[in-house]
Amino acid sequence: MALFGEPAFHEQLRYGLPADEYPYSTTDKAYETLKRRICNVGRTKPCGTRIDRLSRNTTFISAYENFTDNARWADMLLHDGAVLATALKTP
Repeated sequence: MALFGEPAFHEQLRYGLPADEYPYSTTDKAYETLKRRICNVGRTKPCGTRIDRLSRNTTFISAYENFTDNARWADMLLHDGAVLATALKTP
């Protein structure tokens, strides 16, 4: 199963309550670099008013092994049709 996620949803997870439960992955680090360039904001700061500009050509794909409990999943960051980063994540 694969799910697409917008940058705004990623920011809710990364900067919200569950953020401390997951260490920064390669996809998180790549997003921070991209977000700084497009949104002109610092690390760990939401994109703000430029989120629509970032969302036009940026998405996350999370691929899961099954529909229920997942011990791990793949996370990919795509921007302008290119894969910027991938990571294998675990809870």
